[in-house]
Amino acid sequence: MAGPNFVLNKTAGMKTTERMTAWRCIGCGRLDAPQTCIGVCQDRKVELVDACEYDRMCELLKVAREQAQALKGVLNRLVHATPRAGELERNYRALQQQAHKILVEFADSEKYECKAG
Repeated sequence: MAGPNFVLNKTAGMKTTERMTAWRCIGCGRLDAPQTCIGVCQDRKVELVDACEYDRMCELLKVAREQAQALKGVLNRLVHATPRAGELERNYRALQQQAHKILVEFADSEKYECKAG
């Protein structure tokens, strides 16, 4: 099943987004920093990720969904197409070209840069 792995292989070497643990008050919203308390503080553990890393992951997810949709179109044509007599190779080559075009279009899809502001 080497086909769909091109999406996974591109992300396999990526560093996992680092998480940090903090405490957030469910009363005043204080997040491990001094806040004016309204007297009903209770701390709950929350996990935080760097906003830039999160945005990057969201962008990669969007691209992966686009890739899946594009490949789904080629697979639908493969499954539902019935070539006429003597046209099997021509249809196969056409599907191959469509799939190749999709792979080329998404080859640079991971070039999302974080714009820290």
